[in-house]
Amino acid sequence: MVPFPKNEDYVGESQVRTFVEQKRGTQDPLMSHVSVALHGLGGVGKTQDVLDFVYSCKKSHSVFWIYCESPTRFDEDYHKLAKLVKIPGYNELDPSQDTRGIVKNWLESKESGDWILVFDNADKKTDFFPGSTGGESCGLAKYMPKCAKGTIVITTRDYEVAQQLAGWRGVLTKEAMLPADATTLFQRHYPSGALYNEADCDKLLHELQYLPLAITQVASACIDAQEIPHELLAELESRSDEIMLGEALAQLLNFSLLQLQVGSAGTRYTLHSLVHLAIQYFMSPEEKVSAIETTARVLSHVIPPHGAFEDWPRWRHYLPHTTAFLSYAGKELNNIHIATICFSMADYLVNTGRYRDSQPLAERSTTIRNLLLGHEHPETLKSMLLLARGFFEIGMRDECKELEVKVVALSEKVLGEDHPDTLTAMSNLASTLRNKGRWDEAETLQRKVLETGKVVLGEDHPDTLTDMNNVASTLQITGRWGEAQTLQRKVLETHKVVLGEDHPHTLTAMSHLATTLWNKGRWDEAETLERKVLETSKILDNFEPLMDVEDRQAKVSISTRLPVDVCYTGCHAVAEHVL
Repeated sequence: MVPFPKNEDYVGESQVRTFVEQKRGTQDPLMSHVSVALHGLGGVGKTQDVLDFVYSCKKSHSVFWIYCESPTRFDEDYHKLAKLVKIPGYNELDPSQDTRGIVKNWLESKESGDWILVFDNADKKTDFFPGSTGGESCGLAKYMPKCAKGTIVITTRDYEVAQQLAGWRGVLTKEAMLPADATTLFQRHYPSGALYNEADCDKLLHELQYLPLAITQVASACIDAQEIPHELLAELESRSDEIMLGEALAQLLNFSLLQLQVGSAGTRYTLHSLVHLAIQYFMSPEEKVSAIETTARVLSHVIPPHGAFEDWPRWRHYLPHTTAFLSYAGKELNNIHIATICFSMADYLVNTGRYRDSQPLAERSTTIRNLLLGHEHPETLKSMLLLARGFFEIGMRDECKELEVKVVALSEKVLGEDHPDTLTAMSNLASTLRNKGRWDEAETLQRKVLETGKVVLGEDHPDTLTDMNNVASTLQITGRWGEAQTLQRKVLETHKVVLGEDHPHTLTAMSHLATTLWNKGRWDEAETLERKVLETSKILDNFEPLMDVEDRQAKVSISTRLPVDVCYTGCHAVAEHVL
């Protein structure tokens, strides 16, 4: 159960092999267990080191290789192990069984014989020790065998994980390849029959650490090394930079230090981890600051400006890069581009329901824009409104109302009462008032927003339809089901024409109408609509049709709220009947 073939080109001495051989030579034969953890940076050769050891013992030992990138991968390989060796009592069709415990007990038993168990990429401490005290608790460490036999080998980038799993005496550190070994490996892969100049090749190996600035500024640790979109690298200032970028990419591709992926999502690159680390190591402090500033500018131009449903596919590609960038940049450097990145990320996270993750980003965006642009600037007001939305969703209703009142007042002063952004702020405040039980105030403000929106934006504008739906939701709360139904039918039919039948806003409108019909006793109609919602929502990632989420998108993508106590309960009643 080894996922890789033997590497015939392996260069150097296996540290794990040397350690285990020495350990076994000094151990009591009755106590033959060995635990060793190989710690080191990604890409330095930990896996190859372990493979060299494993293949030296494969004829005399059973070998099991367990990936530990996540608990899910850990479980998959434990299932594979149990099925492969046909552990008594294991049933692959029973999802409720304790597969982790079954495999652990078997490995500790006499029946398992002498084995080598590799836990590869055990990098996340919280997966193995989720408790705050560092104990095993329900983590993966609890399911690693503990007995007087067998050999456990762990590879990890986390020194604490290595120490806790193998003990401090069992920790080895994998260092970078020695220059002589690097030269040997290069020679082995050098084209047969080609002219070889040792001095030039040594120079080339050295120069690979100094890649062109066009790529180092954007493809350093500032962004994630996996699936880098070409448009992110191509967003450069001049034609000469673009040419230099092409040459740099070609150089990396020729030496297999870059992988090219072309698909429906466009051209993407995966940068070898060693190159990623080398760039970080050899950049001066000044170059790092320049890299952060350049990356901030580039990201702010290429990422979607909001978190609207239509942009979710692009966000799935960009979120790892914006997350890595903000982590690398830290909180010391704050410019307008970083504020834009924080705002756009926060808006996406809010619209996909990750409210607590969005809050620090919305706060940072608000702080930077307030500092650089002033508290009355329209962009600052957008950040404040997004921050207020997060307050609402995590239960901080008073803080939400206080901030929304401030935004409405500033928007009316700076933009005017009829500006779309002012209407958005008023709509959000009305929703907050409604959910605090102040229904008369909420309805008055909602109707004002609706009538103004019809004139300013038009009756078929998505924001106007959202405002109409908000009024209908307040009518539901106050028991005026007939009036609510009339508005909701108009909203639904217009959404179908403007946005399409499969758009989340259309499905939300359909679900709200189903609630009203259900409460009016028109159950067959309600069931038909809810079936349509449930069936369509299965193909939409991150969309829950029974939740009250609808975005009022003017120039900011800030969601207004609908009545949870009425709509949510009603929709579940319909869904339970359907199912």
